[in-house]
Amino acid sequence: MRFKKPSKRQPVSIEEVFLEPKNQKLVVYLPPTIKELLEELARNSEVKTNTCVLYLLVKQLKELGLLK
Repeated sequence: MRFKKPSKRQPVSIEEVFLEPKNQKLVVYLPPTIKELLEELARNSEVKTNTCVLYLLVKQLKELGLLK
């Protein structure tokens, strides 16, 4: 898996990611930098969609106790 050269953008804090339930689905508002990272992961892995990458990310955050 290849990643783009890191840009000089500031890192995104976890507080900038908002989660809310909507029609029994998880709606996530992502800053552009996180959205770009998800798209890059989806392009360069066996996972084919941003939603799948996001699901895996949320699952890991829950396992770590960072999300309920």
